[in-house]
Amino acid sequence: MNKVKIGISTLMIVVGAYIFMDAWDVVPGLFTTKPPLTEPLPYPESNELHVTVEQTPSFTTLSELDSARLSTILDDMRTDVRMSGEIDLLVVDPIQQATAGAINTNQTLRPASTMKYLTAVSALNELGPQTTLDTTVNVQDHDIYLTGGGDVTLGAGVGEPNAVIGRAGITDLVEQVVPKIEALEGPLTLYVDSSRYRGPVFNPTVMSEDNTRYVMPLRPVAIDRGKQTTEKYSLFYDDPDVSAAQELAAQLQSRGVNIGVAGRAQTPESAAEIARVHSAPIRELVDLMMTDSDNTIAEVLGHEVAIKQNKPATFVGAGQAVKDNLSAQGFSIAGVVIDDNSGLSDLNRIPAQLLADILQRSWDCDACELASLGSALPLASLEGTLHNRFFDSPARGAIRAKTGTLSTTTALAGYVTTKAGRPLIFVALVSNHKESDNLNVRAAIDDTVGKIVEEL
Repeated sequence: MNKVKIGISTLMIVVGAYIFMDAWDVVPGLFTTKPPLTEPLPYPESNELHVTVEQTPSFTTLSELDSARLSTILDDMRTDVRMSGEIDLLVVDPIQQATAGAINTNQTLRPASTMKYLTAVSALNELGPQTTLDTTVNVQDHDIYLTGGGDVTLGAGVGEPNAVIGRAGITDLVEQVVPKIEALEGPLTLYVDSSRYRGPVFNPTVMSEDNTRYVMPLRPVAIDRGKQTTEKYSLFYDDPDVSAAQELAAQLQSRGVNIGVAGRAQTPESAAEIARVHSAPIRELVDLMMTDSDNTIAEVLGHEVAIKQNKPATFVGAGQAVKDNLSAQGFSIAGVVIDDNSGLSDLNRIPAQLLADILQRSWDCDACELASLGSALPLASLEGTLHNRFFDSPARGAIRAKTGTLSTTTALAGYVTTKAGRPLIFVALVSNHKESDNLNVRAAIDDTVGKIVEEL
């Protein structure tokens, strides 16, 4: 049974908001659909949900009268005094697989963080939902190599099996390494191998202040996405990979190992592996990326898709790899420009229709790679980037969506369930609006979603 379909339809049809939140793992209950955050498990099958065909709720579609009202609601948003810039609105009835209402959908606009939909779909399909990103330690003579495999979510201590950040920890590596190097005499030298990713560590087309504030210098190994947090501020280490190596060396030194960090070097092919740890599976990394709009995870996933396609693990290679994967899955990429995978770049361009097509594919999906995408979206007023929105709106608890925000772009795309129990796909891209006018545009979008929930 499609997880997106269960979570969204149950909201109004079965018992109401509680069952909807239950189905999407916001509260405990029998209808939970999201896979547990443990070691990678077999991808969830429909029989795990304990739902039979006879229990499947019926859906209602929009009548001609409802469609007319929807057109009025969308037009009210277009003419709202709080709006400016270019507007692309699209509402789709996923049951009929038909457009229910649209404004200006023949253009491509800057998507901001809704770009992460493209990254998520490509990562889930190309890499696989259960795949992990592994970190290894290798030894040759008296040289030790911390070899990055894409896991930038390491913990500093012991790994936590139910966590995404810190699923594996530096201490886990230490426990494996110490007994295997006891026989080595004399001082040891530790290097970090970050050769997995090539090119610049920041996308050169993104403003430098946005890079340093919102994304880690991209390396294939780091502790907690390279974040350096104090009581007063949070920023990224300049060299998150070296910082991880320094933590590894410090813990080895505390165990009596005579070792120092010498910087970066590539692991020799003849080096022997002496330790390995695994990240959370891709589906859980996608969940984190979509819920919290994590830019670092997005760029890592894009680079990993490039590697899987034997393309250069650079920002350019990652953009092309994601685009090629979308095309291979049958999505139209006409007019699509992917300059990065997080959405920070002002050069990105996508049509609202592509986002709607991705959401439709996830809705239709039955135990395919995209089955976890719907549950990765934050729930209005309760989770992630939507935790502080829709508090006083009819849409509270009735929309799961991905946000997008740049100084001149505001976006929202996801699933809405109306009070009458009708599931809808909603996409709003507003680009080139007045500088930093996001709050006004956001309010207009949120009011529109509230009207759709209340009146349809």
